[in-house]
Amino acid sequence: MKNRLGRARAAAKAGTLPLTGVFRYGKPITSRGFTFMDRPGHDPASVTGQIASGGTLIAFRTGRGLAFGSKSAPTVMIASNTEMFLRQRDDMDLNAGTIVSDGARIKSVGRAI
Repeated sequence: MKNRLGRARAAAKAGTLPLTGVFRYGKPITSRGFTFMDRPGHDPASVTGQIASGGTLIAFRTGRGLAFGSKSAPTVMIASNTEMFLRQRDDMDLNAGTIVSDGARIKSVGRAI
């Protein structure tokens, strides 16, 4: 049950773009747009699969404060809440929490990313 709930949350974060492809872990991504990779839930392992698939830049969103970096592909750290961003300012590149805390527009934060 917990696994299904996690998948439902992940799907809800996807937004409204049409799905253009579903790929196995670490396999080359051959379509443009919004794609899905069947991957482990452990963040470092999932990012490894994204890089193996051809990812050249990782946009890593965190709400708990996991600081992640990779020599294989630059990582942009995106804080999902302002409190954590302020606490870990040296580890975060962008504060997306301003959407909730300051009323920032989603589009403007998206452009900043």
